[in-house]
Amino acid sequence: MLAFQTALQHAGLAPEDIGWINLHGTGTHHNDNMESRAVAAVFGNNTPCTSTKPQTGHTLGAADAIEAAFAWGIANRQSNPEGKLPPRLWDGQNDPNLPAINLTGSGSRWETEKRIAASSSFAFGGSNCVLIIG
Repeated sequence: MLAFQTALQHAGLAPEDIGWINLHGTGTHHNDNMESRAVAAVFGNNTPCTSTKPQTGHTLGAADAIEAAFAWGIANRQSNPEGKLPPRLWDGQNDPNLPAINLTGSGSRWETEKRIAASSSFAFGGSNCVLIIG
């Protein structure tokens, strides 16, 4: 939660300024639990979220840079003029123990005029980072 709050503070933005969150989305119990609770606490169920990790796999040390590059390309009007958000690739099973967050469906698009994204990265040992891109 602190990583999201600090990134927003440094960018001079409020949670409602973010149009999409690129979740770290490892699909592990611990990470999904922590990340969904942080997103719910800061953004509620308002901001569209998805993870690009199902398209790339977990690239370990390169994951943060690859996810940031995806977020930039998706937020950028020149590379994504139609405002499409990445589809959510998943097994169709919601975890009832996790708080509800706004996970995008197929065909989702930016809902805000400003294209500002947050890209989260949470590593082993508690190294957490959120980049604001837009």
